[in-house]
Amino acid sequence: MIVTVKDRIVGAHALSPSAGELIHELALAIRFGVAINELSELVHIYPTISTGIAQMAADRSYKTARRYRALAKLSRRLG
Repeated sequence: MIVTVKDRIVGAHALSPSAGELIHELALAIRFGVAINELSELVHIYPTISTGIAQMAADRSYKTARRYRALAKLSRRLG
């Protein structure tokens, strides 16, 4: 689970047998104020496990882009 405020990662927890392979990446993201969409652009050390973090962040970025795309289309129609 990743907790964000204004798209910045402020908290996270991992509960799994492979949590040790994930939590370091999330701890660094919290420490350095990484945005959720930036997380999807990072190189992930353990591709089989931490790729899940990248995929989750990419999914969030995609949803945000779709929202802005819809707003852009609406503004073109109204403009």
